[in-house]
Amino acid sequence: MVVTVTAQQLQANLQGTVQIGGTVPDNPEIPALGGLVSSGSYSALTNPSPGELVSVFGVKLADGVEAASSLPLKTQMQGTLLALGGRPLPLIYTSPGQVNAMMPYGLRAGTTYQLIATRGNRLSVPQPVTVAAAEPAIFTVDASGKGQGDIFIYVSAAEQVLSAPARPAKAGDVLIIYCAGLGPVFPLIDAGFVVDHLIQTAAPIGLTIGGVQAQVLFSGLTGGLTGLYQVNAIMPDGVSPGDAVPVVLTMGNVSSPPVSMAVR
Repeated sequence: MVVTVTAQQLQANLQGTVQIGGTVPDNPEIPALGGLVSSGSYSALTNPSPGELVSVFGVKLADGVEAASSLPLKTQMQGTLLALGGRPLPLIYTSPGQVNAMMPYGLRAGTTYQLIATRGNRLSVPQPVTVAAAEPAIFTVDASGKGQGDIFIYVSAAEQVLSAPARPAKAGDVLIIYCAGLGPVFPLIDAGFVVDHLIQTAAPIGLTIGGVQAQVLFSGLTGGLTGLYQVNAIMPDGVSPGDAVPVVLTMGNVSSPPVSMAVR
């Protein structure tokens, strides 16, 4: 192998080149990155946002399986470290084929960063990741990003009931919708740390249920956890009843993939 490095100083019309030659041993244990998706929608057409929970797929990403057991989240588990633009990502879960992580806050929308997986002293080939201001997605019961959403009727501080066919929502109910990708928050916090006070999204959220606009009471991070957003809203009048009524979140001109809830 020969590595060639060329440096230029255009103003002074200077240029220099150096070459280094040698051999490189075969290393079959190099981690390789595949796709990066939203942990909420699992859509492959993804531009993650600051603070979003994401799943990164690949091969040889970790030495073993481990799930985070405490907060703040660690940035290295099972020999694995993911870095985006040189910033380590807080890790939620690691395995050889999949790593779940949290995007840092403070990333600039519209900027492309390089994602690198490190396992021990082995580095993956960088993968470009372009960051969006927001990428809203509602979590679903089967974690597929489709079907029944994680949408609950607020009964009391100690009780939330899934708005499924067995307990459909009605007009006037307070709803709690658990989601990802709602972007920057205020006040700004560090990714991976526990949320111990009220933290709202920096941008307003729109919500439609069965095509009818709903009143949003709150959008922000869920207390006692990290990286999980919630939207609190009032179930509107005029929604056609059904067991699979579509629910969509909107931030600016970006809408979440539709999920469903039961309405009577």
